[in-house]
Amino acid sequence: MVEVSNEDLCLVLARAIGTCDPAKVDLEKSLELLVAQGKATEVVTALLDSVQALLSKASPSDAESGMSILAHAIAKLPEENCEAFASKFVSAATAASTSEDQTDLTLAVLVRAYNTFPPSSKARFNTLVACLDFAVSKKKTHGLASALKGSSEVIKKEFKLEGDDFRVFLLALSKVYAKGGKDTYDILTQYLMTFAPAGGKDIKTDPNATDIAKRAVVELIKCPQLFKCDFFEAVKGLEGLSSFGKVFELTKAVVESDVKKLDAFCGSNKTVLSDLGVTAEQCIDKVRLLALASMGAAAQSKAGEILYSDVKASLDIPEDEVELWLIKAIGLKILDGRMDQLHQTFKVQKTAYKAFGGLEWSTLNDKLGKMDANISNVQTKLKT
Repeated sequence: MVEVSNEDLCLVLARAIGTCDPAKVDLEKSLELLVAQGKATEVVTALLDSVQALLSKASPSDAESGMSILAHAIAKLPEENCEAFASKFVSAATAASTSEDQTDLTLAVLVRAYNTFPPSSKARFNTLVACLDFAVSKKKTHGLASALKGSSEVIKKEFKLEGDDFRVFLLALSKVYAKGGKDTYDILTQYLMTFAPAGGKDIKTDPNATDIAKRAVVELIKCPQLFKCDFFEAVKGLEGLSSFGKVFELTKAVVESDVKKLDAFCGSNKTVLSDLGVTAEQCIDKVRLLALASMGAAAQSKAGEILYSDVKASLDIPEDEVELWLIKAIGLKILDGRMDQLHQTFKVQKTAYKAFGGLEWSTLNDKLGKMDANISNVQTKLKT
């Protein structure tokens, strides 16, 4: 496209559209008066109605430049008009994507539009969600996954997201990480935690809650590095739903780390596990690790050690496997400490918590109090 003054950019776009589509050859002339009269809304309407030819027939660089011009024109409109026209812009861009090349073009156009629309505006937020949904539908999420890693709180703050709006974003973001794992799990947990007691909305009324909860428990079971179970308090609100009944039983058994109870569940609910895409072995392994996390937390609030006999009983394992499971927990940073083979105990120095509640805060407070007392004693001795 030929560079001209900012005032004429919409006319340049109209001319480019006319070049691509003979039926639109008079578009530039029809817009000249509207531009001169400052009728920006009418200009944008006409361009949106005609932009498909540009997207389908122009070179990718010209199409991207043209759509950038249109996005800038939309960004200058009053807020209420900007939001409505931004939605039409997104629809036009995504409708034109019928091949892989056009998919790349559409993503580039949507990203540019997101950066162009006013900061913190509804137009910008809706474009972001649409971009995520489009990328997921076309399996082109890698770039967005990297760019948005760990950004949920930043996005929440920028757009002042609360309640349903925040959940809309988290739902879209959760689908971006194709391989699942910690990134996906953290987002799913955030979604469910919006229904915590202070969240305001009943989780049972949310149409996506059961699916999100199922995905969360599957990620928890499948990924060895995951052990945080903060989402369970919110998921308790789904108990009793017919669509979630058996999955709730599984989730409860996993989080409560009851090996025998879970083993019984797995034996009589093979179809449930198959539908979720997990195996009984994965479930049992996860529960044993979570049981060690619970034992470590309990030890830190008491004597600071775990008996080998307690590990054997809680994990329902042979005696000769106790140290193997302790080593595994150390490797996954669930426990930190040392094994005392002579006394058949594990000295806990540090542990990971499945959830951080009143008991955990109390333990931390005691430790800080002891630390403060020790520092005071050292200072006193140094002075004397």
